Amino acid sequence: MKAMRILLPLLLAVSAYGADKHVLVEDFESAGLGYCPRMHEALMHIRADYPFDEVAVVCNHAGDSYSNDYSNYRKSYCAITGYQTALVNYLYRLTGTYSTWEQNYTWISMRVDNQLNQSSPGTLNIVYDDNGGSVDVHSTFCLDDNLGSSASVWMLVYEDQVDSYGLLSQGGTTTPESVSISDPGEYATYDWTFNVDSGWDDDELNLVAFVQYTSGDKAVIQVDTAHLYLDGTDDDAPEVSGLYPSDGQSSIPVGTPLYFHIFDQTGVNTSTLDFSVSSPDRVPERRGNALSVGHSTLGEITGTLDVDDSDPRHVVCTFTPDDDLPMGTEITCTVDSGLADTDGNTTTSDMVWTFDVSGVGVVGSTWGQIKALSD
Repeated sequence: MKAMRILLPLLLAVSAYGADKHVLVEDFESAGLGYCPRMHEALMHIRADYPFDEVAVVCNHAGDSYSNDYSNYRKSYCAITGYQTALVNYLYRLTGTYSTWEQNYTWISMRVDNQLNQSSPGTLNIVYDDNGGSVDVHSTFCLDDNLGSSASVWMLVYEDQVDSYGLLSQGGTTTPESVSISDPGEYATYDWTFNVDSGWDDDELNLVAFVQYTSGDKAVIQVDTAHLYLDGTDDDAPEVSGLYPSDGQSSIPVGTPLYFHIFDQTGVNTSTLDFSVSSPDRVPERRGNALSVGHSTLGEITGTLDVDDSDPRHVVCTFTPDDDLPMGTEITCTVDSGLADTDGNTTTSDMVWTFDVSGVGVVGSTWGQIKALSD
C-alpha cells in the first residue's frame, strides 16, 4: 500500500469540529435460511429515498450460493448470530424483522437520520482504475479532526440486482488496512484490487469504502460510494472535500494556510478552478496577481494558490495568505461553480465554507510538507 499524507503543525486552542457524516446500512441474510421480503422492501426504499453519496445500503449473504469471502468475513467480524440482521453504522442492530416493511423502514430511517445529523472526524473519497478485467480502488481519508481511536478502512463492490436479491455485495477487503493518520489536516490513500467476474452486470456495479473504529463501539465513522463505470463514462462533476480548516471550525491561528482537495474519476480541469478567500472586516490592497482568479473584491484576502495536480484525479490545493489572517473574524472560502473535469462535467453551485480566526499563532510549523509512506 502506498499512501500520501500532508503533515500539519500542532495548533493552539482549536475547538471541536468535523465533516458531514455519511451512513452505512448493512443487511445480513441467507437464501432459504433467513431472507425476509419485508426487510428487503424496506432496504430498497431506503436506497431510493436517500442520496446515493450520503447513504450506502449493502446486503451481505452468508451460508448460501450468493456468499463470498468478504460477506462471510464481515458476518464474522460483526458477530452476526441470526438472520436477518440489519446494522446502521454498526451502532444500531436489528435481528429479525417487523411484520411490515414500513415498520422496518421506520426503524432504519430513524437511525440513518440520527447518524446523518452527526459529524465525522474526516472525509472519504473513492477513485479507481479500470484495468480491463480488474479494478484498482483508491480511497483517500482526510482528517478534519483528531481521529481519537484506532480505525481501519474497508472497501467492497456490490451489484444492484442479482436474481431476486438487491444491493448484493460481490467482494471486498478481508484484511482491512489500519488508518495510518491521526491529526487534523493529515490524509492518506488506501488501495484495494479486485477482479471483475464475467457473471456480473457491468452496468449495475458500485463501490463502497468506509472507515470503522476497531475498538470501543466500533462505529462506522465515514462512508463513500461511487458508481463503477467500466465503459469509461463518467457523469459526475468534481467534488471539493478534505477542507482544512473545516467548515465551522473556530479558534484558527492567524498564520494558517488553507487546504482543500478536489476529487474526480476522470481528472480535474484545473484551468476551471476559481477560488477566493474573503473577510467582511477587511478590504486589502491588491499585491500583484497573487490569486489565479485575477480580480479584487470587497473583503478579499490575497495570497498564493498552489495547485498540485500531479494526480489529476486527486488535486491538492494550498492557499497561503500574503499576510496573517485578520484575527477575530470569520473567513469565507469559495470555489466558484463551473469547476469541471476533463469530460466537461461541471459543478452547478458554489462550494462555500467558513471558519473563525483567533489571535494565537502557529507552533512547530511544517506547513505544506508532503511525505510518501510505504507499508
